[in-house]
Amino acid sequence: MPISVTYELRNVGDVPVRFLPWFTPLETPLLSNVFHVENATGEGTGYVGILAKRMPPTREAFITIEAGQTVTNRVDLPYDFSNPGTYRISAPLSQPSPGNLHFYYGEDSPDIALNPDHVWTGTLESNEITVEIVPTRQ
Repeated sequence: MPISVTYELRNVGDVPVRFLPWFTPLETPLLSNVFHVENATGEGTGYVGILAKRMPPTREAFITIEAGQTVTNRVDLPYDFSNPGTYRISAPLSQPSPGNLHFYYGEDSPDIALNPDHVWTGTLESNEITVEIVPTRQ
């Protein structure tokens, strides 16, 4: 039985932002190891999902998140939960600059410095959830 989570990302600012959903929990299906999953002793658990290699993103790959808007995605967690126990799960995001700005605005654009479309770059911590896997009775 798959374990699913609902991931929400809210724009708490007062202007729309552009965001690249690749390699984040907003992507369906997940195409990379975007969650941090560890067992009760702090060891990471194995990612068993798809790993995609892509061409650089185009401007069309970015989405707009309006001011105050929340974008949501329910996703199955492609991780090895075969051992009973407690697992801690989080999904920190990191979209460093100037990479995304370069792909969005073009290589030599003065808009990179101005970022008039508010393309988001940076790092966000996520809430952490705990999942308890119990042995099945046979």
